[in-house]
Amino acid sequence: MSENFSAFLAFILGLGLGVFFFYGLWLTIRNIDRFKSPSVWIFWSAIFRVGITLFGFYYSAFLTGDGQFKRIILCLFGFLISRFIMTRYIHVKPKGISHVP
Repeated sequence: MSENFSAFLAFILGLGLGVFFFYGLWLTIRNIDRFKSPSVWIFWSAIFRVGITLFGFYYSAFLTGDGQFKRIILCLFGFLISRFIMTRYIHVKPKGISHVP
C-alpha cells in the first residue's frame, strides 16, 4: 500500500471515528431521561465511545505495520473536522431554558 493511500485512509478513518464519537455523544445526551440511572448510561457510553475511538487511532497508526506518527495526526485532523461538521448539522435549540443573569 502506498504511503499517500494509507495517509488518506487514516484521514477517512478519523472522519468516521469522529462521526461515531460525536453522534454517540449526542444520542447519549438526547436519551438521558429514559433511564433510571443516567450516570450509569453516561459512564458506559463514554467507555464504549472512547474505547472504539482509541482502537481506531491505534489501528490507523499501525495500518501498514510501521507505526508512522503522520497517520495519527491525519486521523486526529479528520476527527476534529468531523466534530465541526457534526456540531454544524446537529444543532438543537434547548427547550424551556431561559437565560438567567
